[in-house]
Amino acid sequence: MQRIFLLFFLIIFLFSCRNGQQNAPRIPSNTDPPEYLGEPVSSAGTSLLKDMDGKLYFIFRKGDWDHGGFTDTVFYKSSVDEGRNWSAAYQLVITPGNPAQSFATISQVSGEIILFYRDGGKGMMCARSNNGWKEWEFQQMFTPDSSSINTICYGNALWVENSDSKRVVCGFHGSNNEGAGTFYSDYDGRTWKVSARVTVANRITNIWQTGAVEPTFAELSNGDILMFLSNSNFHIWQSISKDKGATWSKP
Repeated sequence: MQRIFLLFFLIIFLFSCRNGQQNAPRIPSNTDPPEYLGEPVSSAGTSLLKDMDGKLYFIFRKGDWDHGGFTDTVFYKSSVDEGRNWSAAYQLVITPGNPAQSFATISQVSGEIILFYRDGGKGMMCARSNNGWKEWEFQQMFTPDSSSINTICYGNALWVENSDSKRVVCGFHGSNNEGAGTFYSDYDGRTWKVSARVTVANRITNIWQTGAVEPTFAELSNGDILMFLSNSNFHIWQSISKDKGATWSKP
């Protein structure tokens, strides 16, 4: 009797395992392993962008914070095979002043480049290309409190439909726990507006107090924009904009 019970239990066990294996997600047999594509040229302030024709561009400065800072010149490399091979580095633009890092987006309207960077003397700057990246104009990202804006963040610039125009939304954060917000433009980066800031309380003492910093964005299916914020309190915070980046909910 005991042997019959054990045999019955074994049959049920094997059937359950087989049924579980059949229902488990399967990894396709033709999946390729990750490919190593090389080290980036710079440790910060780089942008990986897709042009309107599908070509990839890697935009960067040479240098880093720990070894003499960054070059005034911004460079780019291109790839036509999804990043497996890259062209030589070409000069994109020389940024005047005392520049540091950079962050770029390719316009979904004109295909021109909009480059953001921090100038030690003027604060946040925008360089916009014309005539197929050959000519450049520079403007200060003016806001009523521009002196306290620490950086244009390097997460992403989001292009969204806004009534009869394409709006570009990019994030910034301030120093001294002054919060984060967005620059946005309905004129292909030629003029800019700024949102009100959102803040996050610092609840942990004796650590670096950041407030709300480093916003990054995603557009939701209903057209709202979701913003994620980091903080030194060991949490990620989120905020929602229902007006395409002009105002934000409490994180």
